[in-house]
Amino acid sequence: MKFIYCAECGKAQPAGKHCLWCGSTAEGSRVQEPVIRKNAADTFAAAERAVASGDFKRAQEQTASLARLLPDTAAAYWLRTLAVNQCRDAAELIASGISKEIDPDFAMALQTASDIELAAYRQIMATVSEIRDALCKAIREYEIQYLRQKNIRGLASDYAQRTDACRAKLEERYAALEAAERAILELEAEGTVLLHDTVQAQRTSESEILALSKELADVRGIEPEMSASLKQRISTAMQRSEFAATQFREMQEKHPWKEKETRLRQQLEKAAADCQRAEAELTSLNREIQNTTAELIAKEDDLHAAATAAMEYNFAFGIQFIGEERAVAVLRQAGLKNPVLPKNITKGR
Repeated sequence: MKFIYCAECGKAQPAGKHCLWCGSTAEGSRVQEPVIRKNAADTFAAAERAVASGDFKRAQEQTASLARLLPDTAAAYWLRTLAVNQCRDAAELIASGISKEIDPDFAMALQTASDIELAAYRQIMATVSEIRDALCKAIREYEIQYLRQKNIRGLASDYAQRTDACRAKLEERYAALEAAERAILELEAEGTVLLHDTVQAQRTSESEILALSKELADVRGIEPEMSASLKQRISTAMQRSEFAATQFREMQEKHPWKEKETRLRQQLEKAAADCQRAEAELTSLNREIQNTTAELIAKEDDLHAAATAAMEYNFAFGIQFIGEERAVAVLRQAGLKNPVLPKNITKGR
């Protein structure tokens, strides 16, 4: 692992294909390689290969050994920092975010660094700080844009109007339902009166028949003319009773209230169905409002978490929100000529 000063911009950095800050591919000046003891050379080389290939599980195992074998070698802690943060090189680590306050391996790299290594680490920290500020600003701008697109005030006004309309419709449907129910009750009351009058007439005829029959049974030896008269009266009473029953049946079939009842019951069924539809519409609207509210709350929570993570030098979560295009712009704004997003950027640390 080499550390160099860029031949173009003069900034210290771990050696790579090009300068992190100016993009120069010219060979760096004042190249320095860490001195690795023989008993750790193989492990150090294997750790370098594991980090470069993205085999971070193996890299973490090997760099843990290096920390014990090379406790005073900054390069060992630098490799450990890359492995733990799942970054293949300095460019990815810068994009992921790093801080000596929250990363003990990076803090040890600073403590044990040579002059050129220390200059490189400080340059990395300065760039990361700029990225943090730019990323926090980008997250705030994203939030403003998101809220503007959602048009919260317009959304609230629309929901209020739709809710009022649904409630008014529901009240109207309930009023129609109550009116139909009252009409049915009134019609049933009218039918009850008619039924009472007819039944009363029939009962009167039946009572008269019973009285005459008793009178006929109690009288013995009456004149034939009187017997015939009683029988005639009984027959007449029975005819009146049958007529009353027939009249009631005809009234049931032909009286206008029968058609009216059918019509009112149809209106009642329609009003009930309209009420159910209005209730379903209001329920659906309430569910839509709840879902939208939950979405806005979740987005607000995520944005807050992303901003908090960015302030704590964990950039991955924030980059998920602003997207790769804006993320690259943020990295360039912080001074990186050819920014690279790490492969683990969507996972965070």
